[in-house]
Amino acid sequence: MSENYHTMLQQAHNDFAQGDPQKAFQTFRPVLSYPGMVKGLAAFTDALHIFSEIGKAIVGENFASLIDSVARNPEKADTLYKLGYELIEQELPDLAATVLTRAFALAPRDEGILTELVTALGKNLRYDEACRLLWAHPLLLKQSFLCRYLLAFNSIMIGDLTTPRALLPALQQSQEKDHLPLSERISGMLGRADVLSGTSPLDNRDLRGWHFVLTGGLLLHLSPHGFDEGMYGRYAFVQDSPALCMEGIQRLKTVFDVLQLNIPRIYVLPDRSSAILAHAIAQIFHCPLVSWPDEGSTEKGLIVAYDLGELDNELLITLSKHQPGQILWSHATCWTRAFPFTADLTTFQYQINKSPWGERMTIDRQSGKVIMSPLDDRATEVLASEIIQTELPPDTLTDLPLLQKFAQATATITNDDATAGLFRSHGNRRKQWEGSPVFSSHFL
Repeated sequence: MSENYHTMLQQAHNDFAQGDPQKAFQTFRPVLSYPGMVKGLAAFTDALHIFSEIGKAIVGENFASLIDSVARNPEKADTLYKLGYELIEQELPDLAATVLTRAFALAPRDEGILTELVTALGKNLRYDEACRLLWAHPLLLKQSFLCRYLLAFNSIMIGDLTTPRALLPALQQSQEKDHLPLSERISGMLGRADVLSGTSPLDNRDLRGWHFVLTGGLLLHLSPHGFDEGMYGRYAFVQDSPALCMEGIQRLKTVFDVLQLNIPRIYVLPDRSSAILAHAIAQIFHCPLVSWPDEGSTEKGLIVAYDLGELDNELLITLSKHQPGQILWSHATCWTRAFPFTADLTTFQYQINKSPWGERMTIDRQSGKVIMSPLDDRATEVLASEIIQTELPPDTLTDLPLLQKFAQATATITNDDATAGLFRSHGNRRKQWEGSPVFSSHFL
């Protein structure tokens, strides 16, 4: 361990000296990535000095000063806490978990440090460790609503529904205004799990079931590739195709038909990929196309997004709230990062995706090497027609009866906390979380 530690620090120092702070950080990151490679205070302080130099170049002076303050006071819990909190803000939860673990060891009764550490562990998909940590501190669990909520939430994220059911009555007794959305979140997840009884197993391979429990969203397509080798319906790397787009539309139509949902209009978002899908689905659904207004709309209709993660923030804000009779479909959804909200329906989950009309990897016929093909710049209407004309393999939609049964189960919810996104008429769309009880293989 010591040899690897010193080698990485030296290489990170060399990368930084050569004027490449980003490369230096990637070299350095394993040193502090949870649970971290450093044990003693001296080694921890040495690592922080190099981290400060890198952080100053990438993030700025204030960030570097925070790291320096920890280097000067490595046994001061509140200073470690401040750095851990900022590391989460900088989307570095793996480093935050290491720093906050040190802070909590120094202040094992501090609720704020514990809850921030649990948050960092969750962002690292270490929900099981978060649960063990919370269970190990029964006094804080007894005293703290937030600790009880986090235990309920993290338990659901590892597929344990018994613990949150036991905790829910106490959560619902709180009269604090800020606590209500949290207890409602747990109540909603449990309510959605209840309606899937007999329909979906909610085991560690039930991707569609757990996606619905956690978000209220409906997952239309499960990847058949590597299902029994650790993917369980997700894609690690996928090059999308007109056939997969057409399959998504057909599955969407199946759900709308079985639920007897009428779509009066198709909303076209301004990005090209979403517009291509919207033009295709409008022809299949025989619906008029309407451009999505800059300020959003309260009128009924289907909002068609290729991938919410590709849209700009201003547009996302207009999509973030439910409206009566308004449904949001995102064809592709990245599962390895959290997102402010979830689409009511999504076709598939991926880690890396290439659109059918974007740059794609292909094999050069002459050299046999992998090259990037150029963008397909044909007109939106032409690419939409290509989707419509695609013939699906005969076994593509054989599981539609299961999807229909699942959709019908989601329509039986009467508890407003648990209502499926498809049927919500008010409030913010629910958050998409990192991971789920179905832990798939993915690229690091």
